[in-house]
Amino acid sequence: MRFEKFFTVAFAAVLLPTVMGCSSDSDELAEYDSDNEVSFYNKMPNVDEKLGYWYHDKFIELVPQSGSPFRLLVVCLDEQGKTTLKSIAAEHDGIVFDAAQLDNTGMCYVETNKYFESPNFFVSASYKMMTSSDSQYNIQILPLILVKPMDGKDCQGILDAYPGLLTLDEVKDNIGFLACHVKSSSEVLRLASEINSRDDVDWAEPNKIGWPVLFEK
Repeated sequence: MRFEKFFTVAFAAVLLPTVMGCSSDSDELAEYDSDNEVSFYNKMPNVDEKLGYWYHDKFIELVPQSGSPFRLLVVCLDEQGKTTLKSIAAEHDGIVFDAAQLDNTGMCYVETNKYFESPNFFVSASYKMMTSSDSQYNIQILPLILVKPMDGKDCQGILDAYPGLLTLDEVKDNIGFLACHVKSSSEVLRLASEINSRDDVDWAEPNKIGWPVLFEK
């Protein structure tokens, strides 16, 4: 299933410009569930990393939700991901999600006392824009990057530079939709930032969705 159609149907995805950031597994690790391959954290890894995106010549800072309770967006692209999420919800306290939504769309919002990551699914934290009067954490990152190559270029050089991390989902109006095979929103943000700085790229934007009201900081 194409990413663009999948995300639009599931959560009415919207596009926003380029983001920067990174993730680490070493920060605030509270527990590791080896049976399910899930790492639990008291706070989001690298929560103090400066994140944001450029809109023309203006940098818009994004601030991730740093503490409990978290609201995460979980995307499962196969049955293993769904099974893992259901398993940790059954075995760990404080994890709540809509199982019907997960089964029907492959993705869902999860309310949890601890931030978590796993190689079995993709997780996005919730972010807020510092330039907005809205103080809510209402933006989530999707594992998809839109890339506009420079004239006469295509996305092949990018794909060659990130083997195993990026695949071409489709090309539409000379914009490449690159699926990101990573486990967290921080990794998507880092990739988008690196791609945006390439000489053969006009711009690169991670795809995002907005959700009305989440949690106050």
